[in-house]
Parts: sequence; C-alpha cells; structure tokens
Amino acid sequence: MSGETFTHKFLGWFDADARRHINPDGSEGAIVAVTARIAEGLTLSASIEIGPNAKIGPDAKIGSGANIGYGAEIGPDAKIGYGAKIGSGANIGYGAEIGPDAKIGYGAKIGSGA
Repeated sequence: MSGETFTHKFLGWFDADARRHINPDGSEGAIVAVTARIAEGLTLSASIEIGPNAKIGPDAKIGSGANIGYGAEIGPDAKIGYGAKIGSGANIGYGAEIGPDAKIGYGAKIGSGA
C-alpha cells in the first residue's frame, strides 16, 4: 500500500479513508479502504493482484490468492474467499460473501448495493 491516505466515496455513497494498493509487479493497483483486510497474516505484495481502478471498500476482507479485475468494486463489509477471481467491472455489494475459489465474471453485480 502506498502511504498517502485520502477520502474516497465507495459505491457512490460511502465516504471512507483509503490508500492505493501496489501490486506485486510494482504497478499501481486499487483504491483500498484503510479498514479493509487483504490476505491477513500474509505479505500483501506476495499474495494478491488487484487491477487498476478497482475499489475495495471499508471493512471488506479479501482472501489470499484472490484476483480482482480492472475496475471491479468490492463494497463495505464484503468478504471474498481465498483464490476467488472477480472479473473486470464487477460490483460486489455491501456485506456480500463470495466463497473460496469462486469465479465472478466480467460486469457481474452481486449483493446489496451492487
């Protein structure tokens, strides 16, 4: 994660402090809420790839090995299981839960607020 914190509006209505994710290859990735938990207990840079322009909402939990596509948005309190694949442009809404190894396709909308 980059060190700079800023306010971001998640899902078009929820303001929260956020930072930029830095991908394993050093490229700039998603906007991630400060309170989101990504691959807890693991080194972030070694465990998850998040596409540019993706957004990870407050208190969301992303499992290790997950792959989140370009422009996908993960809502507040959503849970994405380990190894899950979220397609580009998908919206995973507030409080939704996606199980381990699930695959959510391009542009899909899942859960409340999606």
